[in-house]
Amino acid sequence: FFFFKQKTAYEISACLVGSEMCIRDRRRVHGVASQEVDKRFTTLEGNAGQIEYCGEPLAGDMLLLTDNGVVHRSNNNGLSWSKMTDQIKDAAKKVADDEKEIGKVVKLIQSPADPRLYMFLGNQNVNWVTENCGNSVVALNQGRPFSDFEFHPTEKEWILASAWTKCADFEKNQCQLYKELY
Repeated sequence: FFFFKQKTAYEISACLVGSEMCIRDRRRVHGVASQEVDKRFTTLEGNAGQIEYCGEPLAGDMLLLTDNGVVHRSNNNGLSWSKMTDQIKDAAKKVADDEKEIGKVVKLIQSPADPRLYMFLGNQNVNWVTENCGNSVVALNQGRPFSDFEFHPTEKEWILASAWTKCADFEKNQCQLYKELY
């Protein structure tokens, strides 16, 4: 049998996330006074719904999706954020037949084969792809909203996506059911 000495939070790590000691002693790390925390504020158009580190862990690139469908990008580990709304809309206008097809982003999906590759899943016919953590965005219009989407685990260029409709989706036109796999 192995016996381990019980350790205090100070012995385990510099700080336990969310612990009382972390909050109380956040200015002291291993007995040495640490620097003041850099606080910067960015106003979001809703609540932060999804936050993703993009690319290599130490590169500092991050993506944030609000619950209102607005995507923000940071290249300095979240110290400052820039809205990607104009970039996303401009890319979508190149492929959309009309403004109603553009919609908004509802989910950020990272490729397991390439951590800098993301799909911005839209709620209408247009989706977006970035191969460089949001530095540039390309819009795709497949004519139907994806119901589900997944990257292949090892092949960067391969995806599995599906689209389907329900009669409730058609307000004035005759119901046209389809189930497609891409």
